[in-house]
Amino acid sequence: MSRKEISANSQTKNARRKTKSPRGASLSYRYRLLMFGCGLCLIAGFFFAARQHFSSIDFSIKNSRLRKLSEELESDKRRLLLTKEIALSPSEIKKAAQKIGFKAMTAGSAGIVRPAAAKPAKPRAEKPDAPKSKQSEAIKAAEAATEKVPAKKTREEKPAEAKIKRETSQPAK
Repeated sequence: MSRKEISANSQTKNARRKTKSPRGASLSYRYRLLMFGCGLCLIAGFFFAARQHFSSIDFSIKNSRLRKLSEELESDKRRLLLTKEIALSPSEIKKAAQKIGFKAMTAGSAGIVRPAAAKPAKPRAEKPDAPKSKQSEAIKAAEAATEKVPAKKTREEKPAEAKIKRETSQPAK
């Protein structure tokens, strides 16, 4: 190709470009559609990433709240177990019994109590020349008191016994 042909070719191309679009080089509709689709995908990606970001922040806040709540519950559990162990200690049980009126059992305060239905033991044969002590007299008085038949039952005692009988008469499951 000669120079004249190349310059003639370029002049015709320039003339075609000027006649197609008055404002400059035009873009094809396919290129415009492709650019619009890519821009739309890019914007959608940014929205998706922002949504993921803020939801992860929300989950981390909820997770920290639950962790704090779990720690509080564990500390309450430890505190309650300690309180339970203290309450079940023998010294605390003694203090609680004293508050409601129980007294400590000693050898001097212990007495002999026999049920009314049981037969009294035969008294020992005492030596005739041995003097009677106050202690042996107190034991005999206590035995005599337990041998007496109790008076009629009060109205309050009868329903309690009836409830016990009803509970025991039911068959075991």
